[in-house]
Parts: sequence; C-alpha cells; structure tokens
Amino acid sequence: MTNYFSRLGLLLLVTLLWNSELIAQEADTTTAEEPTYYGGAAGKKLDWAMFYLHKHYVDSTDNNRLAEIALRSMLKELDPFSYYQTKEALDKQQKADEGIQEEGIGVSLYPLAGKAMIIDIVKGGAADEIGLKKGDFIVAVNGTSVVGARMDTIANRIKGPDSTIVNLTYERNNTSKNLSIQRGPVPLHSVTAYHKLTNTVGYIKIGTFNFLTVPEFQEALKALKNQGIKDLVLDLRHNLGGVVDASVGLADEFLTGKKLIIFTHSHNSEREEYYTEKEGGFEEGKLVILMNQYTASASEIFTAAMQDWDRALVIGQSSYGKGLIQQSYLLGDGSGMRITIGRYYTASGRNIQDPHYKNTEWLTPYLKDLPANGYTTALPIPENKLYNTRNGRKLFTNQGGITPDIYVAPKVDTYYSQLNNAGLLFPFAMNYANLNRSDLQRRFSSGDAYEADIAVNQEISDAFLDYAQTEINRKGYAIQLQPTVPQNMLNSLKGWIGAQVWDNNTYYGIFNQTDPVIIRALESLEDGAFQDFGLE
Repeated sequence: MTNYFSRLGLLLLVTLLWNSELIAQEADTTTAEEPTYYGGAAGKKLDWAMFYLHKHYVDSTDNNRLAEIALRSMLKELDPFSYYQTKEALDKQQKADEGIQEEGIGVSLYPLAGKAMIIDIVKGGAADEIGLKKGDFIVAVNGTSVVGARMDTIANRIKGPDSTIVNLTYERNNTSKNLSIQRGPVPLHSVTAYHKLTNTVGYIKIGTFNFLTVPEFQEALKALKNQGIKDLVLDLRHNLGGVVDASVGLADEFLTGKKLIIFTHSHNSEREEYYTEKEGGFEEGKLVILMNQYTASASEIFTAAMQDWDRALVIGQSSYGKGLIQQSYLLGDGSGMRITIGRYYTASGRNIQDPHYKNTEWLTPYLKDLPANGYTTALPIPENKLYNTRNGRKLFTNQGGITPDIYVAPKVDTYYSQLNNAGLLFPFAMNYANLNRSDLQRRFSSGDAYEADIAVNQEISDAFLDYAQTEINRKGYAIQLQPTVPQNMLNSLKGWIGAQVWDNNTYYGIFNQTDPVIIRALESLEDGAFQDFGLE
C-alpha cells in the first residue's frame, strides 16, 4: 500500500490522537536587528505581554503556566478539535498510533473482596508472556501490600518505564506466589474480537485504527475463512477513529484495483488524493458495516469509501460527523498545539463534517416515516440532500456524518439500565466467574461449548436473582426484580462470565445473539436487501 500522508503523517481522530511526525516553528533570524515573527504583529503582542508580566507584575509570575492558559484559551476559540497538548500526551499518543497503549505489564484490575483481581490480560504484554491469568489476585507490589488499596493506585504502582522490574505477589487457587516482571510496551490491539455468526457469516469488531489494524484484520479474516465463512459483518460501532493510513489500508482489503478513497483540501495546500492499489483479502463476498453515532473520523473514511463504491451495506445509526484534518506542531519545550489544517472529502465529494459539532441523529425528524425494513431511501428527504455513489446509487449527504442504508434504532431498556446503574450486573458476573471458574473450565472444553450450552443459562439466571435480591435488600434499593432474567440481560451476564473464563470472542459470541443491529445485519444477507440497494 502507498505510504499515504507520508509527508505529514496526518491523523484524523476524535479522541486525543496525534502524529508521530511533529513540526517545530522557528523564528526567521535573517534580519540582524530582531527576529521576524511568523505570527506577525499578533505574535509580537503576545511576546510583549509575557515580558511585561514577568518584568513588571506586582508579584512573581509563573510564565509557563500563563502561557499554557493563553494557548488553551486561544485554541478553544477555533473548533473542538484544536487544542493545546502536553509533552506527556504527545508521547502517549505517538505510542498509541504505533499500537502501544502504555508501558507496564498489560493487566486490568477489578476490586473483589478487598483485593485486586486481574480481569483482563493484554495479549503480547509482559503479564501474558510470563503466565499471569485472569482470576489471579495481586496482593503486593514491590513488597508493599495493596490489599484494600484503590485500583488506580495499584495500577500506577505496577506501571513504569520500559525494561524496569516490578515485583508482584499474587494469589491463585488460595496459594501465594512471588514474581518479578520486566515492564515493556503493552500492545494497543485494533481488532477487539472475531467469531462466526452463522456457518457462512463471519464477524470482526475493530475498536480503533492504528498500525496494527490491517495485519490484525488479515489474521482474523484468515481464521474465519478457514472456518468456511463467505460473507462478513464488520462492526465499527464506538470506533472513534485513529490513523488514516490504517483506514485506507483496510479499504484496500475490500476494493478491487486502484480506487479513490479520500481527497483533502485546505486554503494552505493543494488537493491530495489517496488510493487503494493492491489485491485485498475480501474483494468478493457480501460485506455489512455496523455503525452508530460514535463511529467517527477514520472509521467514517473507511465506511464512506465502502458506501461510495457500492461495496457494503451500512446498518445502524448515523455516524459522528468528523471530516477535519488535524496536525500537531511542537512549541519548543516538547508540548504542542494540535490544529485543524484542512478537510477531507469522500470519493463522491462528500465532506461529512457536522457543521454544528453537535453529534446528533439528523434523521430524527424523518424517522416517523421509516418503513419496517429500515430503508432510509424511503424517507421523504429533500432532493438537495441527495448525492450519487460512483455507480449512480442515490444516498444522502445529511447534516454531517454518514447515513446508514438501513436504520436500526438504538435499543432503550430501562430495566437493564436500572439494574446496571445500581451496580448489580457486572459485579455479579465477576463474582460468579471467580467462584465458578474451575467448574466451568472442567465442564466446557471451550468458549464455544459454553456459549452453546442452555443448561448453564438457568444456573446463571437463578444465581443472579438470588445475588441481586440480596444486594437490593442490603443496600435498600427501590428496585422490583422481574421473576425471570430477560434474555438480553442474561446474555450480558453469560458473556461477561465467558470472557473471564475464556476470551472476548466468547463474550461477543453470546452478546451478539440478542443485538438488534446484528440480527438485522443477518436478515439483510438473506432478505434481498443487497439486491434492493443495487449491491449485487
């Protein structure tokens, strides 16, 4: 794949994401008398202000702090994506772009019975390599007990610079052991999970776009192809973006030949175009993309390309609406400022930036006319909001973001929210997994076997009702439990437990069974939707 954006390493993100290539501005000192300020008279004004405050203010001043305040305030006046960056944030994001989330050992902790239970271990991190497991309890760090300590306190003690040593005392099966671990880079994986939805349909969830996205996707796709899948559901919900190169590279896995993905434009630079040009791993077979209002930036670039080239059916809600390009510039002391420097446009010429920065569902006024099949093409939307795909299909330009081909409303479950907000769901799952881990591993040979078993559903349901009622009585909650656990709630509980005993693939394999967007995606592969939208 072409090294897109190689000149500036441009990144399009919604979260705190920066480039690994940063640009420092220096004063032009060609004039002997005084430097020429790139900021002109305005730059001189700020310089004089700092000088006078330092030299003449009645009390001593912290000019570094004042400069940061001025920069934050100034950039806040521009747009939500331009802001001041500390050196630490820049360093952290440079690692994130490279697929590194932090330096440490790669564990997530949860408080249980006054101790820190490991509930997640990052594959490829130091903890994974040395053999720590989910369900282990960390009870001391560097010889100091952490029983009863806050989870963030324990996590901060475990983290540290690359190649340094942390000494842990942990408990497994009521046996205490000591362990010395060399800290190192903790991978920030892009592919969250993958599994089969049916015998012929695969599912891949991508959580972020970074330099691991394409190789991890290729690995997941290969595994699913080996299991016989023909069609694919790609889940980009809650994917806030990342490295643009990764989104263009992923598009290359689905599009044939040389095709335009995006082009950029600003008043300070010429138009630049970015293309796919290599053979991809899934150029045939039906593709469904799932998105919601938190599908943003690089995710939108990829989704728009698939839609513009009539390669995928898009299902869910309208996306976030971020079509701006940011670049980071160093300020001389390691800190930086991230500013918007241009706009990107899809292959069909759409700029999907929400002009109001509101991230709202613009389809809302029209949804009363939505047909039962969810086809947004049936909505009475004005002609001036229509545009053509590269093959002439009509889609909507909307008011920012990407409009799905098939709209599925976000599910609202007040009973689920009530119990979840009361802290009854996830804590139960962690307790149940801790108490029944060995028994579940003995009974089921794999997460797939656990997922398929129905008898364990009733066991989890009965245990949850007993646990929840006990907690409600103990804490005095005004909650009336339903006599049976709803299926979507049971799937969440069973999935969380499965993730503790096995992995995230087990969680999504169970959770997706009652996900209305997943259900609609599977229907669309069989009910003629692809033909209706001219995708076959």
